[in-house]
Amino acid sequence: MNLTGKQIQWTAIVAGATLYFFLGALTEIALPIQFGAFVGVAVIAPAIVTRSVSLQQPPVDDGADDEYRF
Repeated sequence: MNLTGKQIQWTAIVAGATLYFFLGALTEIALPIQFGAFVGVAVIAPAIVTRSVSLQQPPVDDGADDEYRF
């Protein structure tokens, strides 16, 4: 199954929001820590995943020059 960057991002946002809700509802963790966990899961994690996994077409070398066409 190939996921696009947008799908990974939305999945992470939903997972982060769920984590944020359960941290707030089930624990006495301070609000800044909850928000930090949400930002980490919903923003930072997909940024790392989409950068480390090649989700786009590789560059094409047409052989005519030294530049790559994306």
